Amino acid sequence: MKKNVKVLQIIHDLEPPFELVAKSYAESFLGCSVTTIVLKGERDENFCNEIYGEVFFLELSSQALKGFKVKAILKVRSLLRTIPPNIVIGHRYKPFFIAVILNCFFSLDAVFGVVHHYGFLDRKSRRLFSRFWKENVELIAVSNPVCDYLKQRVQEKKEKIHLVQQAYFKPTLLTKKEALKFLSLPDSNYYFGAVGRLVEKKNHQFLIEAFSKINDDSHLIIIGDGRLSGELKAIAKDLGIERRTHFLGQVEMAHRYLKAFDCFIFPSTEKEEFGIVLLEAMFAELPIICSDSPGPMSIAAGFAHIFRSGDQEQLTTQMRSIRKKTTDELSNFTKAGLKKLEEDYSQTKMFASIRSLPPVAKLLSKV
Repeated sequence: MKKNVKVLQIIHDLEPPFELVAKSYAESFLGCSVTTIVLKGERDENFCNEIYGEVFFLELSSQALKGFKVKAILKVRSLLRTIPPNIVIGHRYKPFFIAVILNCFFSLDAVFGVVHHYGFLDRKSRRLFSRFWKENVELIAVSNPVCDYLKQRVQEKKEKIHLVQQAYFKPTLLTKKEALKFLSLPDSNYYFGAVGRLVEKKNHQFLIEAFSKINDDSHLIIIGDGRLSGELKAIAKDLGIERRTHFLGQVEMAHRYLKAFDCFIFPSTEKEEFGIVLLEAMFAELPIICSDSPGPMSIAAGFAHIFRSGDQEQLTTQMRSIRKKTTDELSNFTKAGLKKLEEDYSQTKMFASIRSLPPVAKLLSKV
């Protein structure tokens, strides 16, 4: 890809997993002139040094990103006077909305909206707005279930909906002993672990209640923060497992410490679209227990220990079962997960997927 092809990606902020997402998309346009705009949040020099291409932090407030987002649109538009792109990529709806409006002011080859969640086109106003998108506007889904969701919402645009599997960058992991020390946890316990925002779709209450039926020396680690934090801690206390349940809050670069877990649990409901943290657990070579919700199953099928979504007794059974398995038995599952990670979620595959998208391929053929 030649340097004269210019790509602009717009992200809302650097909250997990979007730091990783932004890096992956930028890397997929290696050889291009790539610019990333972060709408909200203070400038992060580490991010700027690690991502391919230029970065601009607009440091907008939440208020400025509501409604018609005029301030955000004008700020981005002013940057584009000196960086006129061929391709604009918007992650989630607000950045995509800005990209679609900018499409009215500039002669762009392609605009892509990357859809990371099911609610992207649930509002009637958004579906109505989709009727006025220009022909060069297309959508990228992060999983097959999200693809299906989009095709139901905008049936007339099925040919403009594409699947691109999210790539996973391989970080340096701490050893189990190092990770437990960092997290201030004793290394004498067996740890089930979960990572994610403390919100309804992550299903932590369900996990805590299932864990409360485990009457052995197991402990449960929950990394993440959110509006349900106080409620979940109260539930653990009421169930008498307060001392065996460790709420660690938000941990920066939590993926580096996953080897602290003996088993990773992904209890999310059917509202979960994908789950990058599953990829992180696969790379850490952890045995995984996962719900059979469509989004997580698009990743975990074939190597994870699966329970029926909503079946608390089955989750408890899987937790008991996994503790009885031998090291060799568990190794077979973790090796299968690592193999799937390499085959389906490599940067090489994402690179090829993005470059084969019809508008991108057409643009490349001209340079």
